[in-house]
Amino acid sequence: PFEKKKVEKRIIEECIEISQWAPSAHNCQPWRYIIIDNKEQRLTLVDKMNEKLRKDLKNDYKSEEEIEKKIELTRDQFLNSPLMILSCMDSTVLYIYPDNERNKNEFILGNLSVSSSITYLLISFQKYGLASCWYSAPLFTREIVLSILNLPKTYYPIAFITVGYPKKKEIKPPIRQPLNKILFFSSNLM
Repeated sequence: PFEKKKVEKRIIEECIEISQWAPSAHNCQPWRYIIIDNKEQRLTLVDKMNEKLRKDLKNDYKSEEEIEKKIELTRDQFLNSPLMILSCMDSTVLYIYPDNERNKNEFILGNLSVSSSITYLLISFQKYGLASCWYSAPLFTREIVLSILNLPKTYYPIAFITVGYPKKKEIKPPIRQPLNKILFFSSNLM
């Protein structure tokens, strides 16, 4: 949970500036950031996305109780955040190839590039004592996001980033896997 304190525009701009230094495939820099600063628009967006989430969870055979809990949590996370940013990939800057396989791979590279920029952004917020969280919900609701925010069809929403000053100063980091579960040397794989 965040304090109600607003994040200054100067800080937002400085952090976005830092995020631009992330590596990107072919240096195409496909990231686009939209600050969702219109409260009515944010409410409409969250409500429409939750309608789709409700349908998806019903299709996943979740109970009404589970669905309501998830919807309530989503509303709280997105509506009570002092700052909500949408990150998108702009497909117009990607290379175009004569074959589908390379075009699919180029699309993946674009997504990876945006993800790299998001990581830089999250780290840069810490410099100002801000907490942030990355949510992939827009991946599942592309048409809704594009329509409500009036974005071009060439944009591919990647993530929402919620940002604010944390209520708790000591935030316990999530548990991570031990190194021997994620690091392998090819000479040992033979």
